Amino acid sequence: MPLKDMATSTGAFVLIRMLGGTIGISIGDAIYSSELNKRLMRIPDIGGFLNGRSIDQLKDDVKGLTQIQVRYLRLTYH
Repeated sequence: MPLKDMATSTGAFVLIRMLGGTIGISIGDAIYSSELNKRLMRIPDIGGFLNGRSIDQLKDDVKGLTQIQVRYLRLTYH
């Protein structure tokens, strides 16, 4: 590559890399959200656990859980 085109090629590389990362994260989040909804609805008696919250509110709560809380929930609800 000629030295005069180095800035243009570096800029194009950074742009494509950023777009790829953005698209990849968006697709991953969409898949995660849809799978989580499907799997949560298969849990028997999920309504009692939700206590009037929606699935989306539960997803927000799940994102904030620590590993200790996850272990406790597994032991409690299994």
